[in-house]
Amino acid sequence: MIRLSKKGLLPLMCLSLLGFGMSKPSEESTYVIVTGGARGSLAPCGCTKPMTGGLKRMANMVRELKSRYNGAIWIDAGDITNAPGRQSELKVETYAQVMGELGVDVYAITPSERALGEGIILSMKSLAKGIPLDPTERDSVSVKGLKIAVDIPGLPHSEADIIISRDPNHRDLNATTIFPSGGAAQANGTLVSPGEALRGLVLLRFLGGELKESRAIPLEPRVADDAQATRAYNSYLNRLNAERLAEKVLRTDKGRFAGSSSCTKCHPTAAKVHFKSAHSHAIETLKSVKHDNDPDCISCHSVGFEAKGGYSPLQPKKFAEVGCESCHGASADHAAKPKQFKLQKVGEKKCLSCHTTRTSPAFNFVKNWTKIKHR
Repeated sequence: MIRLSKKGLLPLMCLSLLGFGMSKPSEESTYVIVTGGARGSLAPCGCTKPMTGGLKRMANMVRELKSRYNGAIWIDAGDITNAPGRQSELKVETYAQVMGELGVDVYAITPSERALGEGIILSMKSLAKGIPLDPTERDSVSVKGLKIAVDIPGLPHSEADIIISRDPNHRDLNATTIFPSGGAAQANGTLVSPGEALRGLVLLRFLGGELKESRAIPLEPRVADDAQATRAYNSYLNRLNAERLAEKVLRTDKGRFAGSSSCTKCHPTAAKVHFKSAHSHAIETLKSVKHDNDPDCISCHSVGFEAKGGYSPLQPKKFAEVGCESCHGASADHAAKPKQFKLQKVGEKKCLSCHTTRTSPAFNFVKNWTKIKHR
């Protein structure tokens, strides 16, 4: 999150992609582009439309804004990833590469990046090339007359024009939502966030050291992918494949899987609904966007990916769907002895385990249930 120490933030409005809704560039004004908060989501995700966000769209919008507002400062607030592991390391390096190629001015190194180890921090600094706000080295920097600082919870900080803050208490402020599932801004100018899951960014205009305007820009489908960022992202996917990360996922014992075809004899109506649904070919949707070997995605597009005996990239045709057992659990015992081994009924809670506010912000259970209803 970005906290602004100055007062006078104007009411927030989404920028039009043609005029951006902000005053014309002037020599007196200083423009600031704020990005960040990907939390592991570098690409649009979800089965509901429109799918917003993504590193490639973010890069295109940053490039456009830097061109329109010549000399604009670009700040990235960090939180690139939200989990440990090799895939997160690759994400940080990819994100840092894009920042370096587009010319980030200042970027925060937050605990989520720090948790990956010193080697990744060194790689990140080498690739990003801008000024790192690393609390272990410096907590503030001045760029074009604006002081940008990192707020460390529990520690005092000096007065700054823009403060990158991770204080969870800021989320409880009376804020105005500026785009789905993410960023917020205080009407009095104390809090601005570029969003969650990389769904948007914020453009600020300062005049004489005072914040005059703030606009949120959602990264909607009509924002084209940046060509240079696309190459970096494709390289990331190639590294996922080369390192075979999907084959190295830790698997646990969650019972024996039978496959959806085993359900058809006793549940013909439900099976008919299932095999006509998009769920029945969920892996195919990943192939179309080159994410069929992405551990982040496979778990919600297959049966039992993280279980022994479930979907495996080594046998990509087996359990390559959101099948009956994705919701009802491993069912081989039930298929063999249905009266002895009962399956629990499931509902909205199970659907929301994959259709989260991060992956499917526009998901409506009541509306979408009609598409797969089979009770």
